[in-house]
Amino acid sequence: MSCANPSSVKRPNMSQVIINLKECLASENTRISRNNQNMDSGHSSDQLNVTVTFDTDVKPKARYGLIYEETRGVLKIFLENVIRDAVTYTEHARRKTVTAMDVVYALKRQGRTLYGFGG
Repeated sequence: MSCANPSSVKRPNMSQVIINLKECLASENTRISRNNQNMDSGHSSDQLNVTVTFDTDVKPKARYGLIYEETRGVLKIFLENVIRDAVTYTEHARRKTVTAMDVVYALKRQGRTLYGFGG
């Protein structure tokens, strides 16, 4: 970023950036409402409604909160279910190799249709 100061001491943190954005948004809303009052056209005023929610410490909180471990567990269960269904399709067809179509059908069975692989 060319506009960021290389010294981390002088760079604004995310809270300061959000405060600046909210101030700019408030001034823009004021400008829009003044223009609409001056135009006297009968149109409703166009207000910019933006809600900014951002937490700068998401990754450390995620690590300490064991969110990654929970995500791994959910992903493992999902993959086990898909693989089990795909292997069931393979065994029913009396094949020893799981094909892409077996996986597509397994995903479709679970309500997660995958397009682009035929079927």
